[in-house]
Amino acid sequence: MSTNPLIRLARFLFFAVVVRAAILGGLGLTVRNRARLPKDGPAVLAANHNSNLDALALMSLMALKLLPKLRPVAAVDYFFTSKAKGWFVTNIIGIIPVERGSAKKGGNPLAACEEALDRCEILVLFPEGTRGEPEKL
Repeated sequence: MSTNPLIRLARFLFFAVVVRAAILGGLGLTVRNRARLPKDGPAVLAANHNSNLDALALMSLMALKLLPKLRPVAAVDYFFTSKAKGWFVTNIIGIIPVERGSAKKGGNPLAACEEALDRCEILVLFPEGTRGEPEKL
């Protein structure tokens, strides 16, 4: 995550104003059992994946003070198709990029996730690895 105060402010404003308005207001997200959400890290939020908004929806449920610790995990091949998109998802969304298939090459695709958990961050992870159909695992 960036230590640049302007980037941190932009990230905060993006989530506090844009994401929360869209997800909580526009989509009318309903939250049940909010008390079960982690109040601190390390933690892993695992969910099914039906939309590109899933990570933002989960992140919008968390207290804004946790924003610096929230790290969605996402595929490099999808989110790093341009420099601008890569910069945005890294600095504003805060993703941890995962290279699909790197385990077959002898790498550990989750090494950055392990490091994030060691820093007491909260991962937003989709174990299916890609978007699926609603109501189907």
